[in-house]
Amino acid sequence: MHETLRRLFLEGKLKGPSQKGFDPQQWQATFRQIPSPSTADQRHFEAALWFGEQFNQLRAYFDANPLPPGSPEEVLRRVVGVVNRECLTAINTAQQTLTASQGPVTASDIIEGRITLAGNVNKAPPAQLIESAIDGLRFDLEALQRPRTSLSEFDVPKQLLHLRRRVNFTIAYHILEEEWLECILQGWIVNTADSDTIQLRPGDPESAIARVVSEYRDGMLLQEMNSLARSIFNKHSAVRDRVLRSKVVRWRGPEGTLVLGYPSKQMAFPIYVSRLSATEPDLEPFTQEPLSHRGGLTLLQLVNAWAALASISWDLSSQIPLIDIDNPSQFERFAPLLPMDALISTLSAATELTPSQCETVIDTLTWRTVRDSLWFRPLVKAGDKHRIVVIPALRAPNRVWLRS
Repeated sequence: MHETLRRLFLEGKLKGPSQKGFDPQQWQATFRQIPSPSTADQRHFEAALWFGEQFNQLRAYFDANPLPPGSPEEVLRRVVGVVNRECLTAINTAQQTLTASQGPVTASDIIEGRITLAGNVNKAPPAQLIESAIDGLRFDLEALQRPRTSLSEFDVPKQLLHLRRRVNFTIAYHILEEEWLECILQGWIVNTADSDTIQLRPGDPESAIARVVSEYRDGMLLQEMNSLARSIFNKHSAVRDRVLRSKVVRWRGPEGTLVLGYPSKQMAFPIYVSRLSATEPDLEPFTQEPLSHRGGLTLLQLVNAWAALASISWDLSSQIPLIDIDNPSQFERFAPLLPMDALISTLSAATELTPSQCETVIDTLTWRTVRDSLWFRPLVKAGDKHRIVVIPALRAPNRVWLRS
């Protein structure tokens, strides 16, 4: 049996359309060499060429909307800051929408709710907006790792427009990449029969429906867990006091000083429920085992350290006002610099880990390449001495250690 295009892609012998080195002619030559191409081969071949064209168009849009001028540190903070601001705006809009609703708010209201940040254009669930913006951010971060051959020569309004457009482009790039993987891994089909409309449809509709139902069920279970945790937290003072007495790292504005402190009442429950989400009872026997690839730290130590750092995200979101933006430099206030020496010393005081162990924790949480998820690595390196926080990602339950 001949090797399918899918297998060649998974083995790294064929570059996908989102990867550097993708060559449509290589796909065409490989496809022609298959003695009897299967229906799946034909679909994968057509999908690769179609997605290749879409990625090329998006790359052209990026080139036409360059990043604003500034030092590498300034541009980095603006790129992260614009995403942080959009995410905080989505969170606030969702909360205001639920607060303004008539009657009790149900789990279905939360899961099925839609908001828009652009006057009823592209309505979507808040979680989807936030996840897409953060997932797409990695592409602009990756672009900043390459030498910049030219700077934007546009005026300030154009620079603002370009920054906001690039957020949309990175979201589109991420979604395209996900859809390509759906085609090559899950059998989705690119239907180009109608030149005016391009359709992506599942090759196995029954399995696709089952996935959607499963995701909805998971969302309902998460809301049920959240409600139960809220009830326990409110009724049992011992549970609540244990969280309030735990030491955490706090961010104090406007100077942005990192200090040792305790959770506020507003952040105590989110920390409690996030920690519940980050751990699983089945892992209990393994939480005390040293992880050689994490400098000998245990899973429990990593989760405790993450919980101590997560409070920074609530401080940032509560202390940074959502001001109107009329200059790209204003996005920097949504991405303040966190000194590494202060991060290490305060984290060590909060967790009783050694400075060396704290440095390992921070390295574990620091984004490296475009293939890293910012949900797993929500700190962005700004030189050797500072980190920047991707605010919603730092507070999200972190499962990178559980997976590894």
